[in-house]
Amino acid sequence: YHTTSLKDFLKANFRSYKKNLFSAFIFRNFSLTKPEGKTAYVTPFVWLSISSYEALRTYIFENYSIGSLVKPSYTSFFDSAIVSLVSFVVENRSNAFKGTFFDLGYLTSSESQPSILAAGIRNPHCTYKYSATSSDFQKIPGSPVAFSASDRIREVFAEGQPLGLHIPVKQGLATTDNAKYVRFWFEVNFPRIGFGIPSTDTASKSGKRWFPYNKGGSYRKWYGNKENVVNWENDGFRIKADILQKYPYLKTPDFVAKNTSSYFRPSVTWSFVADSYFGVRYSEVGAVFDVGGSSAFPEPDDHLWVTGFLCSNQVYSFMRILNPTVNFQVGNVAALPVLRNKVIERKSEIDRVVHQLIELTRSDWDAYERSWDFQALPILTASSESIPTFESSYNTWISQNQDTIAEMQRLEEENNRLFIDAYGLQDELTPEVPIEQITLTVNPAYRYGIKGTEQ
Repeated sequence: YHTTSLKDFLKANFRSYKKNLFSAFIFRNFSLTKPEGKTAYVTPFVWLSISSYEALRTYIFENYSIGSLVKPSYTSFFDSAIVSLVSFVVENRSNAFKGTFFDLGYLTSSESQPSILAAGIRNPHCTYKYSATSSDFQKIPGSPVAFSASDRIREVFAEGQPLGLHIPVKQGLATTDNAKYVRFWFEVNFPRIGFGIPSTDTASKSGKRWFPYNKGGSYRKWYGNKENVVNWENDGFRIKADILQKYPYLKTPDFVAKNTSSYFRPSVTWSFVADSYFGVRYSEVGAVFDVGGSSAFPEPDDHLWVTGFLCSNQVYSFMRILNPTVNFQVGNVAALPVLRNKVIERKSEIDRVVHQLIELTRSDWDAYERSWDFQALPILTASSESIPTFESSYNTWISQNQDTIAEMQRLEEENNRLFIDAYGLQDELTPEVPIEQITLTVNPAYRYGIKGTEQ
């Protein structure tokens, strides 16, 4: 087929599976499979979780069973290239049949993968072997092939209500040209920046050109990454005109400048792309947000516990189940299970802990000149001696930093413990937080990526 003809053919005959040829190919094979027959595949692993293949997963889980599946190491086929594949067998039998799943993940080199798989098949206590039915996967929103999820975690998803059911979770502005419309705050005329603006109407009338812009950034929790401003003068008229000029088929810029009514509202924001953990931060009133800094908008009384929930280590576990890629999608966050009654029982404790975490992280952020609220270097004012020296100030400052890091670690673990207890996941998760995940700039283990001794 010519490419255009092939696209038309897929739309006409495989509309729900037209995302990729392998998706249509798998669906077609089902109609050729005898009762209790089997088909086996090696495909890209993306179909296991991302939303584009939800129709394929749903069809399989409602009508068939996955008899076995092996997710090999990325380098199991070619040592010179990253290959993200999965091999699996679909059986034409009840979806209550329990299949066997192996995640060889990052275990070892390509040469030893076959022997590791063979050993796992023989070992009934293998740590990288899992069992699940197709119906188990349907308990989780989007029906990802989350074979490593425990029975209790599946129950949590079944019992809980999706976060997005009560709290709006949204994407924001895509300028289509960040080089033109986005700056670091210290690159522009400071009086032209509008801080603390409560609404789009106020921003439009303020006469300001630049406004704080939440666009994700590196991994940091609780507070920070406040470095950018966006040109949203006069309700973003320049950006909107540019969008309509670039995309004349759009009748309105709303497709790109999304959810403008939520701009400047207090929010809980996160980094869309992450190569490590889920970096969630509280953002007070006054910021525009983009796709890379997608945001949730709780009611005022819910801001603290929602921030604590999204920063908890159990939510990171949930997110890896919903989407094991490096992108934290809006839909994944909206699908997170909330046991609201259980959380409300502990809300006062959670709010107290989260407030302290935000304030400690805010002070850390503002202690450096990258913050627009920077006042003075703490190292110059740390010493309490009547005639301070630089050495005494430095030693006092280092001691204060160590105390702050220890307190942050204690509070983060307390936050984790509160949510683990609320969700009944004591047998699944621990509240411990490694020192390199305490996202304070004064923490060398985080700042320099150090994993080693305290010294």
